[in-house]
Amino acid sequence: MIESPRNARVQSLLRERQEGRIFVVEGEKFVLDAAAAGFSFEEIFHDAGVKPGRLARLSGQKPTPVAREVLARFCDAKTPQHVVGLARRKESSAPEILARPGPAVYLEGVQDPGNVGAVARVVEAVGGAGLLVSEGSADFFHPRALRGSAGSLLRVPAASNVDMKLAAESAHDAGRVICGTAGRGGEDLFSAELPERVLWVFGSEGAGLSSRIHRLLDRKYTIPLAAPVESLNVAVAAGVALFTASRRPAFRTPAPPDGGHS
Repeated sequence: MIESPRNARVQSLLRERQEGRIFVVEGEKFVLDAAAAGFSFEEIFHDAGVKPGRLARLSGQKPTPVAREVLARFCDAKTPQHVVGLARRKESSAPEILARPGPAVYLEGVQDPGNVGAVARVVEAVGGAGLLVSEGSADFFHPRALRGSAGSLLRVPAASNVDMKLAAESAHDAGRVICGTAGRGGEDLFSAELPERVLWVFGSEGAGLSSRIHRLLDRKYTIPLAAPVESLNVAVAAGVALFTASRRPAFRTPAPPDGGHS
């Protein structure tokens, strides 16, 4: 039993978390989901409110009993869960994600972890290839991102700090069309033809897509909105776009001349 937050092992893990080498998975369900998704754990801590037997079988290691004060140091929620897993981060590369089947999503400057998580949940719900996020976007291993994704971020391939110009090159190499949403002036999303292989690009909650990103788009779509509403939350916009595309027969886009494939 570890009773003090000042314990040397606890302090070492807190430093590793701060340095971004590990992340916290809060709650028994998410710990089991992370274990099933192949994440390795540095530690699994639990208090007297959870029986460790099932966790030990699925994680491959014996969970460590700790005091509630120790759990509180790792938990984002005001009321700590009864179990937390301290897992090693793992990511996919942008080219790996873009070569997979299904739509892919790139987020530029989306700083709310809950929105990042909600978008990841949409990506998984439509059978998407994965999620790419720019530098300056929220960490997809943030506790609120994991909760917002309902566990999808433990299963959906994701890549962080991705430069959009490099992502655009990889997307075209993979036969993808780069599509984004615009408040006005784009093709009507509900009536336009939609490509078969897409990298969808969505911008930050306030500013939307930057002019730099707009220049990299192959196609722009506008979601018709009733006045006076001018925009949608980024996760809602992503859900509308991806589900609209998934429910409509797509047209095939010719492969780019530089050797990409569709």
